Amino acid sequence: DELLYSRRARFQLNTHIDLSDLDDHKWVPGRKRWNYLDYLMEQIPGKDNYLADITDELPDGTEQVIHYNTDLPVNSGYYSRYYGLTGADAMGSSKHRRSWSDRYLFAAKTTQSKVSPVEFDFEMEDSNGATTYHRTISRWSYAIPLEIIYQTPLSTWNPHGIEFIDRSVYDYRSGVCDTTNAYDGWTTNNAYFTPAGFFDGVTSSSSADTAKENVCALDSNGAAVPVYSSGHWITFPEIANDVGIVRQRFPIFPIHNGGSAAFKEVKALQAVVLPSDYDDPVANPDGFFGDSRDLVYGFELSLMGGGHQHVCYIPGWRVRYYWQLDATAGTWKTDQDSYITADCEERNGHSHEVRIWREYDTDGTTWIYRLRDCRFGTSSDSVTYPDAWGLIGTGIVDPATGQTVCADNHSYFYR
Repeated sequence: DELLYSRRARFQLNTHIDLSDLDDHKWVPGRKRWNYLDYLMEQIPGKDNYLADITDELPDGTEQVIHYNTDLPVNSGYYSRYYGLTGADAMGSSKHRRSWSDRYLFAAKTTQSKVSPVEFDFEMEDSNGATTYHRTISRWSYAIPLEIIYQTPLSTWNPHGIEFIDRSVYDYRSGVCDTTNAYDGWTTNNAYFTPAGFFDGVTSSSSADTAKENVCALDSNGAAVPVYSSGHWITFPEIANDVGIVRQRFPIFPIHNGGSAAFKEVKALQAVVLPSDYDDPVANPDGFFGDSRDLVYGFELSLMGGGHQHVCYIPGWRVRYYWQLDATAGTWKTDQDSYITADCEERNGHSHEVRIWREYDTDGTTWIYRLRDCRFGTSSDSVTYPDAWGLIGTGIVDPATGQTVCADNHSYFYR
């Protein structure tokens, strides 16, 4: 599950399609001709948008492009990859692919004058045997599918009636949960109107806990209500009422070395060395590698709260040096003075350097990662941000948890 819900996950689209039964989802690997990806892409318009109605043929009306399956004229204003011709080419073939060497490239014809044209003189012979030339101009845009994004009503669902305000006059507040600092409306680059209760659940402590993201906005009555970001997520926060975590974005772009000899050798070694159920969450609920993997490869944590997140990488050698107490006994340091300092990636125009410690949850096996200290910048910014740490006892501390809260309201880690 850690990889499934992480930013690093890449997915392979099932290419099987039965046009007579679109709900038939059986897995069919290795399909190289017209498939489910073509079915999806042929619904996406090029630069002429959804009103596009463009055919593709030679100036004399011959060699018209037809659909790969139905042999009907293709609306070339929409992206396609495989196609047929009403006549055979010099090799006797009438079925073709848009790209010669890239099987993931799709193309759409356009009349948009800003697109660079391909021009040539088409030679025709009239009824008298005279040769005439027709200047032919063709414009195309190209697409490579990168990811599949599932749309949800959360992009527009606004039950609190939080007002939209144009960016030019929007008051960018901190989002702290009081009427003075809560977001006064939402705008295109600061859209927070999804009720926190959708993710956190409605409990007796909701009003006190506000929300995990620690931001609020003013509702239609002027009251500060806890909210979450309403844009697209890679994975949504855990949805209440036992719905759990739902992934919204699925990267499907091809890995460039997927067909190389080295890649095939590595996959063959994996089949020999690892058991077939090494990634089965039932057989290995804690991961096949467990803590030993972290000692070698490290891992990522997401710094949460404040309405945005930062990804922080923990190198394996630091886990071993700072947190491993006894390698033979398999024991670990679990006090707040045994911390690791890590840089977090830049988001929302800034980055953070954090100090992290961890302890076991009540089950004695699951790690909980704690934020000890937090500051803006990275480890190389000590001159730019001198003495900017929010230290325990002297900085911002959540009185409910005793944990440090960053100046922009980050308060916990998610792995």
